[in-house]
Amino acid sequence: DKFLLGRFAGLNWVAFYDLAFGLITQLRNLPGAIFSAFIPMASELKAKGSHVKIEKLYQRGLRYLNVCGLPIFIFVIVFAYPVVRVWLGEQYSAVAWALQFLAAGNYLNLLTGPAYNISLGLGQPRIGIYFSLVLTGLTVFFSTILIPIFGYKGAVFSYTVVASTSAMFLIWNFHQRNKMAFRKVYFNTLVFP
Repeated sequence: DKFLLGRFAGLNWVAFYDLAFGLITQLRNLPGAIFSAFIPMASELKAKGSHVKIEKLYQRGLRYLNVCGLPIFIFVIVFAYPVVRVWLGEQYSAVAWALQFLAAGNYLNLLTGPAYNISLGLGQPRIGIYFSLVLTGLTVFFSTILIPIFGYKGAVFSYTVVASTSAMFLIWNFHQRNKMAFRKVYFNTLVFP
């Protein structure tokens, strides 16, 4: 998408996009770092035949995201403009706008962390492969349509839609393969953490 953005909007917009994307990626890594520990935990629980404990591990990961990750992304969405104004200056307000949209898409995408790592621990790497294929296909599709028409805003919107859609695909696939009730899990973790 950076190539298309540079081609259709100009290199200055690539710099704005890259700045916003780089910052939100670093913020995403803070709460996401813990999930690699879910791989051996899920593998051990699978070996013990404990489906209930696997579901509890998954719910614990989602609760952790709500407690540690959600406040970070809400802060970015609410305070992007004042922070960017103080940090970079008024002329970088386009970075703040991008941060708000990228934060929303990245949080939804971050929700895949527990599902993805648990699926690896359960010996289900295809979930991640399908996720990557959907992500790549949607990125190409949306970027080639939206960036030529809307430029910078098209790139930001494209990423947000792709990150959100592919996240929903991975989570749905994980729930289907592991026979977890989507509403029950998310109601117990997102509504009543």
